[in-house]
Amino acid sequence: MLNKIIFTFFLLYFYNSWGQNIQDLNRNSFSDRENIRTKEKAISNFENLLDTDHDDISDSEDRCPNETGTPYFKGCPDTDGDGILDVDDACPTISGLKEDDGYPKAIPLHPQKKSNGIQFSENNYHLSSEVIESLKYVAILINDINDEFLIKGSAICTESKKIAKKRVRNVRTELIKNGVKKNKLKLEAFYSSDCENTNVEKDVIIKLLNS
Repeated sequence: MLNKIIFTFFLLYFYNSWGQNIQDLNRNSFSDRENIRTKEKAISNFENLLDTDHDDISDSEDRCPNETGTPYFKGCPDTDGDGILDVDDACPTISGLKEDDGYPKAIPLHPQKKSNGIQFSENNYHLSSEVIESLKYVAILINDINDEFLIKGSAICTESKKIAKKRVRNVRTELIKNGVKKNKLKLEAFYSSDCENTNVEKDVIIKLLNS
């Protein structure tokens, strides 16, 4: 009889202790989950407040978190002010066209027809503001290619070879201003005294030297 009483007492003690441990385990598990949720919420709040470039746009909403930008451009800068984000602009320092990936309208390096050269009025060798702006783009392209380029200037029969030389020199000077090395540019001046030669234009063409 005494043994049964002792055994019953042991079972009750074990049950109470085991139940208490289960309750403690449940409470600890719940507490751990709450701590995890609290930490995740704190991290989320921190990320929402983090502003690496200090442009008042949180990194979580900033397309360019390491560059100061504006809300209009989703936190990205537009250095040349052409409405194209620097991150999407192939030519971020010179204002250009969206359809040309940010490049400005420029003089082709491989003209396929006469009108694609730099055109001049008779006996004129000065560069217009539009041509000067376009040469900035040409200089970028030339600097990206490891080849020499030919600047070929022409003059018609009512002009002179001196005019043709001044045209190519002015173009070269402008390209050098925009970072092109002088030894990368070769000059050629062409003059035709034949007034019936309609193939000669009052122009300057820029192309690869061996093309």
